[in-house]
This record gives sequence, C-alpha cells and structure tokens, in this order.
Amino acid sequence: MINTNNVADVIPMLIQDSETFEKLKSDFPNILADLVTFKDNPNCSCRGRVFKFFTEYLETNPGSLDKYIKDASEVTLKLQSLSEERVNNNYAGKMFVIGKDEEAWKSFAATLPGKMFRMFSVTERDDSVAVYFL
Repeated sequence: MINTNNVADVIPMLIQDSETFEKLKSDFPNILADLVTFKDNPNCSCRGRVFKFFTEYLETNPGSLDKYIKDASEVTLKLQSLSEERVNNNYAGKMFVIGKDEEAWKSFAATLPGKMFRMFSVTERDDSVAVYFL
C-alpha cells in the first residue's frame, strides 16, 4: 500500500497516531531527531530528509511500511482526497474570465492562495479580462 509515490502523503498520516509514531521512532533510530522535529513542525527543513529516508527505504524494502497502517481503507480515502484536492488546486491549463474593474481583480486574486500554476497571461477583452494559467 505504501510506495515511493505516496510515501510523502502517508508518513504525515502515520505520525499523527501516537502508537504508530512510537513504533516508527523505535524501528528507525537513525532518523529519530528528524522524525520528532517533523511531527512537531511539518514544514521544517528536516521534511525532505524524512521523505528521502523513507523513499530510499521503500526502494530496498517494498511494502515494509505497510505494517504501520492500522486502517487501510481510511488511508486510501485520505489519499484519494489529497489527490482530488491537488487536481482542484492545479490551475495550469485553465482560463478564467473576470470583470475589468479593480474589485473583480481583487476578489479573483483572493482565491489564488494555495493554487498551483507556473505563470499566467492576461488578455483584455471588451468588457472583461481573460486570465490564462500556464
């Protein structure tokens, strides 16, 4: 169930459960400090090291982290939800038409935090503005 494609999504789920977290700490003492810091601060600089460690571990030991999953159906639902959320937040290739006034732009801009795109292009129309996300 846990593989190199979803390890970065599953590890944060696993460490939320105290019992599972304790097992991970005792089974992987060489990443203990980073694991503890990551649990307390998911945006820490150790985040990449934790994911790299478990990704490399899974490459040599496929399926070995599955024993830490208590409820496979719950994890599957959460993974599906994360996937859907990413699709909904990906604005690349989408176009939005908004009014030309400053208030319309302000309202539209307020919806952008958390959305993913590389850049955008704005094309002025007669009574509106088209925003193309790339």
